[in-house]
Amino acid sequence: MTQPSTARPEISKAQLLQELSAFANPSDKKGVTLVLRDHVLYWAFIATVLLAEPMWLKVVAALMAGFRLSSFYTLAHDAAHGTLARSKRLNWVLALLAGVPATHNYRMWSHDHNKVHHPYTNGDHFDYYTPYSKAGYDALPWHKKVLEHIYRAPLGIGLWLYFAIHWFPTRVYPNVRTPKDQVPESRKYSALLLAYHGSYVAFLLCAPAFAPITALQAVLLGWVLPLFTLMFLSSTSLYIMHTHPDIPWFKSDDLRSNRHSPEVCSVVWVLPDWFSKVVNNVYNHAAHHAHAGIPSYHLLAAQKRMNELVGHKLVIEKASVRTLLRTMRTCKLYDYENHQWLDFKGQPSAPRIDLERKGLVALRNPVRRPAAPVQAPVPNPSPAPSGSGNALPHPMADATA
Repeated sequence: MTQPSTARPEISKAQLLQELSAFANPSDKKGVTLVLRDHVLYWAFIATVLLAEPMWLKVVAALMAGFRLSSFYTLAHDAAHGTLARSKRLNWVLALLAGVPATHNYRMWSHDHNKVHHPYTNGDHFDYYTPYSKAGYDALPWHKKVLEHIYRAPLGIGLWLYFAIHWFPTRVYPNVRTPKDQVPESRKYSALLLAYHGSYVAFLLCAPAFAPITALQAVLLGWVLPLFTLMFLSSTSLYIMHTHPDIPWFKSDDLRSNRHSPEVCSVVWVLPDWFSKVVNNVYNHAAHHAHAGIPSYHLLAAQKRMNELVGHKLVIEKASVRTLLRTMRTCKLYDYENHQWLDFKGQPSAPRIDLERKGLVALRNPVRRPAAPVQAPVPNPSPAPSGSGNALPHPMADATA
């Protein structure tokens, strides 16, 4: 007698999106509350840096200010997607309020992240920590080979170094990859960053007039160390979100549909629920790539539902230093033909990645784009801010849901 099959049935991408759309309900009140919360905490830590007497307390406060900047980073990311709040105008405002202290150029970020990284995840374009093939690595000059060894050494500081080197041309000022029609607007946002951070540093230089701190200490502890902390946290997060012995990369920029869907190119790092909420649920990354219309404050619930539906297709890891170090020891170069991670000698360092097994969408029913009925509901757009000349543009039409 034939036994009934116990295999988990495949679901289509449309069905998955239908399930996740229940979590794509941003709130103006929630978005504003989160940004205000982080500003209150951030400026309280900066006040402690300037006014506290013990040096150890100043240093701790500077580190905590950096943690708040990393939270700004996440909230600005949501707002640039148009999902932190329901109102388009409000999302734009919140993106600036959170992104400018975290040194993020809104125009450049909206293009690079929303228009390139999301539809072409782990593809053949510039992205943070894109692995070289063996041939690509061999063609590098010696000093770049040395840097590549440093970047991927299991020390942590290499990830920060990579991020710091690429930070200015990807987060601050337009580069050769910036579309020509976006360069003027990008420069306006660069000017905003310069005005804010220039004014802030000038304020810190004046701090000795009213606080028990030298000008050098004020700049180092009030600006440099928080930004260093932001970059260290961001660099590590960006690395672990898309690098893993079982995560594939591609040498083509095909839309990641079918078995190459972005969600199967993303790692889910499992944290205690309370800590996940503290860090804005950023490590529930597969759910974010499956449906970018879900605000971060609903990502934890969305990821749990996604795990129930297609968890057997995802890379889900319990967060630990040991897991991170294993990944950094394993993932040096990538064989794009055989889909396998290599060491710097070109020897396999992990098993070949089975793309068929990772196929999220049933192969007989591929869906390249979510159909309109299952997308997150889009509110009626508010009128864009008026202005001309050097006024900042209001390009929320670029935010993807």
